[in-house]
Amino acid sequence: MSEFDIACVPPRAIKGQVVADLLAAFPGEDTTTLHEDVPSEFPEILVIKEETWILYFDGSATPRNDNGGAGVVLVSPSGEVFSHSFKLDFHCTNNSAEYEAFLLGVSLAKQAGAAHLDIRGDSKLLVNQMNGAYSLKEITLAPFRTEAQLILTHFADATIIHTGRTNNRHDDFLATLASKMQFEGA
Repeated sequence: MSEFDIACVPPRAIKGQVVADLLAAFPGEDTTTLHEDVPSEFPEILVIKEETWILYFDGSATPRNDNGGAGVVLVSPSGEVFSHSFKLDFHCTNNSAEYEAFLLGVSLAKQAGAAHLDIRGDSKLLVNQMNGAYSLKEITLAPFRTEAQLILTHFADATIIHTGRTNNRHDDFLATLASKMQFEGA
């Protein structure tokens, strides 16, 4: 080796960035054989997504008898459907009936133990006010919105989306039924 003027020199430490640059330059295949080389050493990692409940709500006011009704349909992650109809025995407008239905539905979802909630309603006003797209102009709705914002804090996540009436028929029928019910002595 001396005739070629080659000298043996111990290698220097390799910096981490150099290794990362080398791996980036030669990406290789998308799969790794590490798991195959060391069987049963690394268990399969499963990502478990928390199950989402679906809530449909609708409110209906009947000016004729000065009260309203609320319809709530709660669908569990396993597909079980819980239908509820409530008579609102106080003076209410359509908007306040919608908020009341929303509050009743969210309260039921909370009692059922839902952590993730997908809320769907046909009230564009309520959905946009809750999502912050519309400001609150009707002062009589302020207590409803405040209560709704408070109860939503009990969920890990809750999304509120507007759905058309055709996708909200079940709870629409329940709300209309409840608003038209008459009780003797009332």
